Formats: sequence, structure tokens, C-alpha cells
Amino acid sequence: MAFLSEPSSWQPMAGSHHVHLERAQASVGNQLHQLRQSEAFRFAQRQQQQLSALAVAASSTTAATNSTWHTIVSVITWLWTPIGLMGIVHWLVALRVSKLPKELTDKFEKNRVNWCNLAGLDISSPIFWGFFGTCKLSGLLAIHGVFGPQLDFVANICWIIMMLGALYSHVMLKEPILAPAACLGLMVFRLYALMSE
Repeated sequence: MAFLSEPSSWQPMAGSHHVHLERAQASVGNQLHQLRQSEAFRFAQRQQQQLSALAVAASSTTAATNSTWHTIVSVITWLWTPIGLMGIVHWLVALRVSKLPKELTDKFEKNRVNWCNLAGLDISSPIFWGFFGTCKLSGLLAIHGVFGPQLDFVANICWIIMMLGALYSHVMLKEPILAPAACLGLMVFRLYALMSE
């Protein structure tokens, strides 16, 4: 029972166990810290992936929206083509082509006289209808993009102004205003679609 009489012999063993315990605690603490860091990293990685997915979805939605507006602009442009080609008829009237129906030339002449009276000027038929024929044909080319996107935008505004004039002409001649009003609305909507692309 000598070991009972020498408690000091326990001290090295107890100290050794204490050191091992501290090391084990430190190791566990370090592992927990690394685990937390790893969890935080994985969480941050998941968040980044979700944000990336949202960004891709938003980009795809924007591209789809832009594509839709572009399609609308294209459809309206082609629907407008026959109206722009009426510039050829204006030129035929301006050149006084003899084979044109008298009803057509009388209507054009009445329209010219009304506008001349409004402006207080006497503009000859070749100049009057030659000008409008040129405006329509060049405006048609512009909205088809022949002169670039900036002049497409400008031409769209010019078409709106011309349709306001057409609406007024129909009022002056006491003709139905549905057709010019619909055309005006179409070009206003085209301008909105153009700005939304």
C-alpha cells in the first residue's frame, strides 16, 4: 500500500491527463470551427448559385421581352407598308398622269385646296403631292431601317404627325375618321414598342 502513502506520485499522471484533455478539447474546438466555416462556405456558395440563377432568369426574361417588342415593331412596319407605298400614287397625281381615275384626282385636288386655304398659300399640285409622295416613300424606307435606327425613330414621329394631318383632312372633307384614327393609334403604339426594345 505504498502508493497510498505517496500521493505526490499521482501528480505527473494527473498533469499528463490534463494536457491530453486540453489538447482533445482544442482539437474538437478546431474541428467545430472548421465545420462551421465549411457550413458557412457551403451556405454562401448556395446563395451565390441562387443569385446567379436569378440573374440568368432575369436576363432571359429581359431578352424575351425585348424580342417581343421587336416582333411587334416588325409586324406593324409590314402592316404599314401599303400605306407608305401610297406615296407612289401621290407622285402619279403630282406628275398629272392622265390615266388616273377622275374620282381619285378630284379627291386629291379637293384635299390640296383645303390645306392651301388653311395655310393661306396656293401650292401647285405637282409640288404639293410630290412633297407628300416623297415623305411617304422615304418614311417607309426609314421605318424599314434603311437609314438606321435613329431615323427609324424620327420617321415614326413624322408618320404620327402625318396621320394627325390625315385625320384633320377627313374631318375637313367630312369623311369617316375611323381609318386615319386607327392608323394614328398603330403608329403611336409602334413608337412605344420601339422605345421599349
